[in-house]
Amino acid sequence: MMPAAALPAPVSVSLPIPEAAALQRRLDFLLHHDALTCLPNRARMRQCFERAAVGDVRLALMALDLLEFLPARDNIGHEAGEQLLLQAAERLQACLRGSDVLGHLGGSEFVILLADPASADAAQQVGTALQHAFAEPFLIDGLAITLPLCIGIGLFPDDGHAFDEVQRAARIAVAHAADNGRDHCIFCTAQMRRDTAQRLRLQAQLRGAVVNRELLLHYQPQIAIGSGRVVGVEALLRWRRPDGVLAYPGSFISLAERSGLIVPMGVWVLNEACRQARAWEDSGLPALTVAVNLSALQFRFGNIVATVTDALERHSLPAARLELELTESILLHDSESVNASLQALKAMGVALSIDDFGTGYSNLSYLKSLAVDKLKIDQSFVRGLGEDAGNSAIVKAIVQLGHTLQLSVLAEGVESAQQLALLESFGCDEVQGYLFSKPMEAARLAGLLSARQV
Repeated sequence: MMPAAALPAPVSVSLPIPEAAALQRRLDFLLHHDALTCLPNRARMRQCFERAAVGDVRLALMALDLLEFLPARDNIGHEAGEQLLLQAAERLQACLRGSDVLGHLGGSEFVILLADPASADAAQQVGTALQHAFAEPFLIDGLAITLPLCIGIGLFPDDGHAFDEVQRAARIAVAHAADNGRDHCIFCTAQMRRDTAQRLRLQAQLRGAVVNRELLLHYQPQIAIGSGRVVGVEALLRWRRPDGVLAYPGSFISLAERSGLIVPMGVWVLNEACRQARAWEDSGLPALTVAVNLSALQFRFGNIVATVTDALERHSLPAARLELELTESILLHDSESVNASLQALKAMGVALSIDDFGTGYSNLSYLKSLAVDKLKIDQSFVRGLGEDAGNSAIVKAIVQLGHTLQLSVLAEGVESAQQLALLESFGCDEVQGYLFSKPMEAARLAGLLSARQV
């Protein structure tokens, strides 16, 4: 080790006073502004709030959620995504007064501080103007991209006296706005706060569901119309909550999606479905295809190809025995990564089906470009068969479309003999629904399958 006396002396750098002052201003700017948009960051917005929140003044803080920004950036690439964000910032700024402050807190999160709005209605009017501005598509590299805008509003002093308190209220409101669809602008209410607290409690319970073995699968048979044989089952997620209540997907899947918990839950579902399919066959039952629903988040963050590969190998299940049900929203993201994942899954031999077909989009080009195997007609169309001529025409058209593209077609939600007869007359291949069986636990289904001697 070099003796202390031998260490070189510190280098002292001195700058001319004007240059030092300019450097200090630059550093101060970078500490308080976003590097991409040059808008005030969280620290600066907090300072602006604290300076304005004095006396009897009223303030409105608006939290903005650019719906669909992340999917759009995934499709157009990072650099184009930055240009999209810059255009969005410019469009927001153009709607504001000189006394209002627009900040960028990172990602697609913007916040606006309205100084002394005349009334709550005045803040609402600003929100309406912002949404009208975002109704016009953004043009990025020749592409027209629409970004729905949700706005939540918190008020000072009504919703708190500190920046973080008022911003929390605005974020609660914007989350509720996003849950209720596109292009909403709403204020935070006491009921929203209660709902948010309840959701956080439920999310905490849901987070432990996988670890605590509270999740389970029920299975609903899928019947070939021609032979009446059970040819497959759909795996449907259930949650035995800590209070003992059996919860159905409608009560927790949207929360799992918003929180990202759907990704680890999806891993568990795939493995459990594959394990059960293997166990049925090992017990002497005929081989069945097991269908599993996938979420768009599993494609974006879950490395779905590796997850499926691991599940099949771990449970020694042939790929052809697994069917993955895709929503049209997954297919229409049309990103290179989604397409590559689907092609890899198809190359493995996994079957692909489109779930709830007919309820999503009218652009059917993906049916030609992707090698899907099956269309599943949504039960909302099946429910009106025999009573609504429009529903009958839609179902018949879907069956004809599927067969033209050499796809099999399954109808969900079949509950009556009349519906079954019509589906058979249309040439539908498979059905599932209460007419045959409700979803049930694996042991009960094994007994049913043995009794039917499939």
